[in-house]
Amino acid sequence: MNLKGIVFLVVLLFSSVIFSCYEENCPQVLPYFEIIELGSSALNKQNQQPISTSNPTSWSNISYRISFEFKGVAGHFHSPNGTLLALDCASPGYLGSRIGIEELAIFSNSSYSSLIQTGGLANRIFGVEVLGELLSIQEFNLIFREGFNFDKFNLVLVSPPDAVGELQTFTVQLKMMDRTEFETTTEEIRIL
Repeated sequence: MNLKGIVFLVVLLFSSVIFSCYEENCPQVLPYFEIIELGSSALNKQNQQPISTSNPTSWSNISYRISFEFKGVAGHFHSPNGTLLALDCASPGYLGSRIGIEELAIFSNSSYSSLIQTGGLANRIFGVEVLGELLSIQEFNLIFREGFNFDKFNLVLVSPPDAVGELQTFTVQLKMMDRTEFETTTEEIRIL
């Protein structure tokens, strides 16, 4: 047997031992997740502390964290090239969602500006911070139609209110490509 054959045999034997240990020590997890519910919290962008009516915050420092409560969905994962998987155990839903996002829409529950009245669509005053990038809501709605692999994103105000010090809330609606819809209402906060 030549040297290449011996090296190949050793690598094959060693990788199968590691892979068998990996499978024995890791629990069986479901690779895809399915959103069950949306949650939201208002945070100060500078210090990541929660915002409430008792600590008014400048509009430019407000971030609404929208998080998914999800469960795993069954599926199969095969390494496309036959190589070893990472040795860390996979978490439930590690491949993300197979169902994409059709539309994110935000509605104002109070009068934010002369352009956005109570009950009006407020998409133009928000940006979406996801995976380290700031996107417009239109970009967000186009990019994640095929699926996504994140469990939260941040909505950031990109436009000031007409009147400072007013209490504001927003309703966030998320429609999935399978027509499932989710909704959450942000906490009431005083925006400066």
